Formats: sequence, C-alpha cells, structure tokens
Amino acid sequence: MTRPTVFRLDAPNRSLWYVPWVITLAANLIYLWQSLSFGIGFWLWLSNVFTVDVALILIAIPQIRNRAIDQIRNGTASLSLYWAYFVVFFFGSTAGIQLNWVPSFATNPWPAEVWPPLIFIIFAERVVFTAVGALVAFALIAAIRRSPIAKAKLAGY
Repeated sequence: MTRPTVFRLDAPNRSLWYVPWVITLAANLIYLWQSLSFGIGFWLWLSNVFTVDVALILIAIPQIRNRAIDQIRNGTASLSLYWAYFVVFFFGSTAGIQLNWVPSFATNPWPAEVWPPLIFIIFAERVVFTAVGALVAFALIAAIRRSPIAKAKLAGY
C-alpha cells in the first residue's frame, strides 16, 4: 500500500528552511567574532564549530535535504529513513547549541586553554545526541504509522 504524498518539494513554502539556516549561520559568524575578539584563534574556533559547519553544509545541499524530507514524509522503515531523521536532527541539534553558545560566550567566555579538550567532546556529544534522537523518532514514527489511532492529514507520519 503506497501512501499519498502530502508534502510536495515544489510547494511554495519549500524555502522556509532558509530561516533557521540563516539564523544559525549568523550566530556562527557572531561566535567567530566573539572568539577572535577574546583571543581564540580561527583554527581553534573552527575545530569547535566543526559539527555546526557540517550540519549547515549537509542541510544546504538540496539533494540531501530533499531526500531527507521525502523519506520522512513517505519512507518506510529502513536505514534511509533513519539517515533522514539523523540529517534533520543533526541540523536542529547543532543549530540549537550554536544559538546557546553566543549568549553564553558573551556573558561567561571560556579561556583558550579550555577549548582544545572540547573539540572531541562537542563532536561526540552532538553525534551521539542526534543518533539517539533519530533512533527514538524512528521507532516512535514506525509505531504511530502502525497504530489504529486517528492521524492528522498533514502530519509527517
């Protein structure tokens, strides 16, 4: 049984993803300015925002973004669906942390000595957090799709 497509990639609101993307990019650049003005070198800053930058790039690639959206809307339980959740959650997770870092650094900046150990910690935390969130979503959406409860027409499940 095939499900009807409720989300068209050519719909007029297909560019709404730009809003959080631009906000995150702006926060990333503000964070760069904050770091440089506090004496943190560019390469140290870049190593700490690596996961944010990867997420910004992944979600900006139309083929990846559109495939993820299509898989979430219409995909069956598979590794592709899990990957789609991972891509979307990865951007959301890193965007959220970036928006937290800007005001935190403005009020309580960490010295440069603290930054090197954070390189691996930030990367591992964001990847594990995203992987677990995608796993929970994968199981939850699979269960909702199989359940007999009433479902909203435009919902992604």
